[in-house]
Amino acid sequence: MSRNNHQSRGKKRAKETAPAAPQTNTSKSGRLGTWISVGTLIATFVAYQGYINTGADSLRNEVYQPLYREVDSMRGSLNAANVAPYFSSQAFDNLKQSGNLGRIPKSLRQRIIDFYQLAGDVRGHILPVAHKVSVVMPPAIERIRTEADHKTWVAKTVAQLNSNSDLNTGSFPLVSFTFQHAAKGPSVDVRDVNHPKIAAPGIITWQVNDWIKFPQSASEVSAIWKDAWSLGFDERDEHWYYIITKDDLRRNGFSLQSFLEPIFEQLSADSEFAQLVRDDKSVFDKLDQLEPLIAERVARPKQLADLW
Repeated sequence: MSRNNHQSRGKKRAKETAPAAPQTNTSKSGRLGTWISVGTLIATFVAYQGYINTGADSLRNEVYQPLYREVDSMRGSLNAANVAPYFSSQAFDNLKQSGNLGRIPKSLRQRIIDFYQLAGDVRGHILPVAHKVSVVMPPAIERIRTEADHKTWVAKTVAQLNSNSDLNTGSFPLVSFTFQHAAKGPSVDVRDVNHPKIAAPGIITWQVNDWIKFPQSASEVSAIWKDAWSLGFDERDEHWYYIITKDDLRRNGFSLQSFLEPIFEQLSADSEFAQLVRDDKSVFDKLDQLEPLIAERVARPKQLADLW
């Protein structure tokens, strides 16, 4: 027998008689691992639900809902940018005083604080700018009209309005006005209750916000301004030197925009007005970002990300 054949048979016997490798039973430990994973998931879910629901109603009712209502109402006040009573920050102030502001997650809380601070800055610019307007408007208006012009226009317009209106039946076509802008309707004399009559024409009010949006605002106001209405440039003063009419502009060859452009240039050189324009844009940017975040918190007051 050759040596090679002997070695081959030796290897074969060794292979046949080699003990089998021990078999590991993994089925039991696998099931145990699965049960541990399921148990962990259930415990995590229960803990999550407990966190999300505990105190959620309190957060919604005491913090987020009052705050959302207030922020939502501030949009209209910021849009008007007038000198009338501005917006209320009572909900925000109450949260600070009660300590409930600290219940809001830090990142959202800082956004809210920054927004209210900037809104306050905008409000602080309104009165100085309105005062500036009250100073520059009379000389400009006096160049295109007089007190006599004003009295003549009022008398003519009131007579025309009364001749074309019947307040007893509610018919007053020349007085009709869709209030898409700040305005004060015509005043009515009711001393004779059986024969009420129009005593003074209505006034469209040009507000600080209209200066911010100029010249777009000039086009918008021109589109709704009727001959029987005047345009006033002071919310609290209706003297003739704060008022113009469409007759005044036509008589002097102006459009509303061309009449206001030199005044707008004067205002634009004023640092207070320039700051107001910048802050006004920023406050609306912040409001557009903040409002949906608070609305989401009204729906889901507590979120998992608040834990980090």
